[in-house]
Parts: sequence; C-alpha cells; structure tokens
Amino acid sequence: MLIQHGGPVGPAEAWAAWNWDPVVWLVVVVPAVVYVELWRRAGRRDSTARWRRRSFLAGIAALAVALLSPLDAMGGSLASAHMVQHLLLTTIAAPLLVLGVRWRVLTGGLPLALRRRTSRWRTTSVARAGRSVLAHPVVASLPFVAGLWVWHAEGPYEAALADPLVHGFEHVCFLATALLSWAAILTPPRRRAVPGMAVLVLFGLATVSGLLGVLLTFARAPWYPSYADTTAAWGLTPLEDQQLAGVIMWVPGGGAYLVPALVLVAVWVRAPTADRPRPVLTPGQGHI
Repeated sequence: MLIQHGGPVGPAEAWAAWNWDPVVWLVVVVPAVVYVELWRRAGRRDSTARWRRRSFLAGIAALAVALLSPLDAMGGSLASAHMVQHLLLTTIAAPLLVLGVRWRVLTGGLPLALRRRTSRWRTTSVARAGRSVLAHPVVASLPFVAGLWVWHAEGPYEAALADPLVHGFEHVCFLATALLSWAAILTPPRRRAVPGMAVLVLFGLATVSGLLGVLLTFARAPWYPSYADTTAAWGLTPLEDQQLAGVIMWVPGGGAYLVPALVLVAVWVRAPTADRPRPVLTPGQGHI
C-alpha cells in the first residue's frame, strides 16, 4: 500500500497505531537526509544557514507527525483528527519547508555536472516562464484553494477514507499545492516584488479556510457517513466531531494565514522608512 491509513481506532489502541509503511518513511526521511548532505557540501556555517536548516527540519518533523504518528490512524475515526492532519501538512510543514530552502546553496552541494545541467535548465525560456507564472501569489494559490474544497466534498473525502491510494494522493495534493502557494508568498524576491498581493492572498486564504470551517461547524447533519460508527469510542457524536473539525479549520486554520499576513504588513509598512535615504544637508540648510 502507498499509505497505510490504519483504519478506525479507539483511544485505547491509538497510542500504538504508528504508520510503519516503508514508502511513507522514505518520503519523510530521504528529503531530510538529502537536504542535510547538500547543506554540508555547500559548507555554509552562518546564522542564516542554521536558521534555514532548522526551519526545513521542523517542516520534516511536522510531516512525520502528520503521516507517521497515530494521528494518521485517528483520522480514520475522527474528522477532527483528519483536519489536524491536513493543517499540519498545509499550514505548518509547507511554509517551514519553503523557508528552509535556498536554491543556490542546495544546488551548490550538487555534483558539478548536475549543477551545470540545473543551471542551464533554469535559463531556458520554459523555466523562466514557469517561474514567472508561479511567482504570482494568486496564480500559485488557486490550485490549493480548488483542492481544499474538492477534497472536503463528501465523495472525494469518503474515497480517501476508503482507499489508501486515494488517501495518499490526497496528501500529495495538499502538500504540493500548499508548497506552491507558500513559495509565491514567502520567497523573499517575490515578496519584495508584490508584497501587497501576498498579503491580500493570505487574507483570502484565511477567508476561504474560515468559510469552509463555518460550513462544517454549523451544518445540521454530518457530511461524512464513514464516521457514523467511529466517533462514539471518543465520546463524540458524528456531528460534534464534525463541528470540532470545523472550529479547528476556522480558528487555528485561519490564524495560520492571518499571522504571517500581519507580519508581512508590518514589514511592508516599515520598509519604506528603513530604506529611505537620509537627506544630505548643504551649507545653510536647516538654519533659520
């Protein structure tokens, strides 16, 4: 199986329901090992390099919690646990991974022949056009917004619960589209080019996430039949579990976009003053 969802579990056995699927372990561990080795070869030892490494490895840790810990199996019993898993992938792991990546340093750790090929590919018209399109926060975030609503519709959601392959594909979609979105928002050169747009997109993502959370919270009936017989062991009715999932998406999920939006606003507002050159006084100026 691509991803071993683990099936419904109760509180008594949840602590032991770790995901030991070797494919998932490889997906989590291999990028971390490759990343550390590339940074080692690049030879960077400054504080920025350390900060980026810690950010990337924290993102890997968030992936491990989402995909390897008992949280994955609990997602088969509780919509609220499934929601936490999705938020870990899209609002914790994805931005941390983006913040941890620095293209020049990572490619600097590649073998010389591969580094030259990569450099040549980046200068092609196709690569430049692709970077230009994906650098726009709105364009880069549209696939994530579409996936967010599609995967929370009853049909795709139920299919993910029933089939490990579909569940794995769901995770790939969430993580890949979230990485695209956060890269356009957080990568410094792009942020400097369109800081206002990045802020608006973050507020838009908070609104979209919050709206879906509100719909889940105030629904009069459960959306997902698969949880009809699995939530009682956790002391919740299916509707209460869904309401909890909605609140999780609504409040912390929305806050995960609002906080960086406010940070970008603060940086944006302060940047013109900080960057403004000081006036040069000529003789006689500044005196009455």
